[in-house]
Amino acid sequence: MSDDFVVTETGTDANGNKTYSYKLSDDGITKVTNALNALSNGDSTYTIADLKNVTGTVTESETPSITDLTVTPDGSDYTVTGKTTPNTEVAITNSNGADLGKTTSNPDGTFSIPVKGDSVTTGEKITVTPADGTPATATIPDATKPSVTDPKITPNDNGGYDVTGKTTPY
Repeated sequence: MSDDFVVTETGTDANGNKTYSYKLSDDGITKVTNALNALSNGDSTYTIADLKNVTGTVTESETPSITDLTVTPDGSDYTVTGKTTPNTEVAITNSNGADLGKTTSNPDGTFSIPVKGDSVTTGEKITVTPADGTPATATIPDATKPSVTDPKITPNDNGGYDVTGKTTPY
């Protein structure tokens, strides 16, 4: 690891993103100056003033996405749960693009949004989107039949497999 550009993790910001402080060494300043001068191909000269004491903060952020997405029947309605970046608005739309609900994720990134049963149909795909993020889709299950969530298949010691998951009481 080079000491030319030193980055130190300093904590997290209000949105749960990691924060860092950084400092450019004297040798790092020289390398950046030389690189910029080389890029100019002699057409112009780039110089970097005294950056020796320049410090600042950079924030690591990533495009929010949805994980652990589940749609669970709740009587004649549904509850959509999942996880995303902490403190991020999450919206749900149906297959026609109509708004079904929204919320802001908790500090741990989890969210739960109730959806009225008369606004969707069994088998319909819904889209769950975090603000400025990557959408995810889920299928509305049949509320009259038990559904399985979190299915896991793992090898066992007998040469077979164990199948586990969660379901609604029948």
